[in-house]
Amino acid sequence: MTTLEKRSVAEMMSTSVLAVTPDESILMAWELMTQGHYHHLPVIDSDGHCVGILMTETLARNWPVGGPDQVRHPVKDLLTGAPPPGVNPDDPIAIAAHRMLHGETDVVPVVNDDGRLVGLLTATDLIAALAGEKEPCQKTSAVTPSLFRLEPVPQQPVP
Repeated sequence: MTTLEKRSVAEMMSTSVLAVTPDESILMAWELMTQGHYHHLPVIDSDGHCVGILMTETLARNWPVGGPDQVRHPVKDLLTGAPPPGVNPDDPIAIAAHRMLHGETDVVPVVNDDGRLVGLLTATDLIAALAGEKEPCQKTSAVTPSLFRLEPVPQQPVP
């Protein structure tokens, strides 16, 4: 068996990712994260590039005070600085861990050669692998993150 630090990011990353666009509301981001029990919410542009990662701590720390219109501001208002540096699925776990450690974060986006988001690697993924509780994932040739969006459903009149 390959040692943990030599295993690839693709073996450990999560590919079922809940993501939002920069124009999604802060309220919707909070709802998605709390209902889905997510701690990290990638923000991707229309081409699938990661422009930032919203964390529950960031939302809680920057929750707008005021009326309901304040929570309808877009999540892009909470993103600061450059997008987090990503790792490639073929990179060894050691590179991802190094980026987490020196970036003072517990998550790195996993991007393909075109820079599109294909997954996330979190500190929890690494700890689970170290504890022997996360089996290596089978690498697939094409990984597409799941992008979930909620849309309002109009009520139908009862006959």
